[in-house]
Amino acid sequence: MKTQELRLYELLKVKIGEEETQLLLEAIEMKSESTFESKVLSLATKEDLLATRQDISVTKAILKEDIANTKAEIIKWLFVFWLGQMASTIAIVKFML
Repeated sequence: MKTQELRLYELLKVKIGEEETQLLLEAIEMKSESTFESKVLSLATKEDLLATRQDISVTKAILKEDIANTKAEIIKWLFVFWLGQMASTIAIVKFML
């Protein structure tokens, strides 16, 4: 035991008893170890970072393709709209003359 643990053990032993103090300190130690292990397990490794980087580059390529396709669609529909506008304008002008 560390000096802090010994000091805590001696203080608690008087108040709650030797066996209960031992159980309490063991429970605290187990909890701190499990918390440490869970934090260590949640750290990213180099392989995780490389996999994420590859996923991002693939997603980026797909998004670029989707944006290009969407741009072509918008230009097509703008052309259709302009033709409709020109046709309606010509019809109105012919009607007035």
